[in-house]
Amino acid sequence: MIGLHIFHYAGFFGAQIFNTVLAILIVKRAGKLFGSYRHVMFVFTFCSMLYSAVEIIAQPVLYMKGPMFVVFLDNNVFSQGIGNVVACLHCGTFGFLISVFAAQFFYRYIALCRQSLLSYFDGYKIFLIFIPCVITYILWFELVVWGMSATMEKRIYLKDDFKNMYESDSMMISFIAPLYWNNGPNREKVWRFKDAASALVCTGIIGSLTTLICFFALRIYLKMQKEKGHMSKRTLELNRQLYIMLSIQTIVPFITMYIPVGLFIVLPFFDMGLGAYVNYPSASMSLYPAIEPLIAIYCIKDFRKTIANFFRRVRVGPNGISVYSTSGTQMAIK
Repeated sequence: MIGLHIFHYAGFFGAQIFNTVLAILIVKRAGKLFGSYRHVMFVFTFCSMLYSAVEIIAQPVLYMKGPMFVVFLDNNVFSQGIGNVVACLHCGTFGFLISVFAAQFFYRYIALCRQSLLSYFDGYKIFLIFIPCVITYILWFELVVWGMSATMEKRIYLKDDFKNMYESDSMMISFIAPLYWNNGPNREKVWRFKDAASALVCTGIIGSLTTLICFFALRIYLKMQKEKGHMSKRTLELNRQLYIMLSIQTIVPFITMYIPVGLFIVLPFFDMGLGAYVNYPSASMSLYPAIEPLIAIYCIKDFRKTIANFFRRVRVGPNGISVYSTSGTQMAIK
């Protein structure tokens, strides 16, 4: 599990550093470029940092056994009760991050395709688009508590596995885990409604938000293609940069978050697992908050030029590092 935790720590520090840089760029450079959309970008940047913080606190390790998946905390600083809450918060934060991402696409869709509705999101009213995100967080958290809590039955079911594989006591460790069915007297499947329903609803939330993101992305693309002859060159270029950014930000989480987590939830319904790749979702989810700000920094030309100009002022010399200000004044650091 040391290798997995390397991903956790790399993702955490990368997310804090790169998102801080992006936040500074949004504050310093995005005002004239994006107008109110900069607030949406800033909120998503903050949420990425929040998710990576919850991730490093939880340090989740994944496991699958028959009709069950398990997310347990490889962190002994919490009591069992608090640890179970942290595990549920970690799952809720994942759903929250996806919903905030969908909110970005929703605002771009309104700004380009339904401009008559923009007045409803003037000023601080723009934060109204995040109300469904908060509802998603609460719903996801409650679903995990309701159907995936660590019951005594589940602790007994995992006792030998945790002892042999992780040298851990399942009676003491904090985890969440839905057990989709038990075997009946005649080895028939006896479905557990709460566990199966909570997992299906969570999967449905992922699928619904993903569908909305694809719908908004398609409508934005079609609108840009239709109106590009009527837009100024500057407006068209800016919208193109934003669209490329959002498109890449759609593809990357599909690979690192949506598909892995979806498989992790769904495969146990069919008594299937991910084998040696069981912790791929945990590793990839921890890295995504560090990758996302790099996409924005690279795709937005003004952000990219600002970073390039910063490094252009820094020249590595044979006797140290020489830092050049914009005026050309040199300050040698020996």
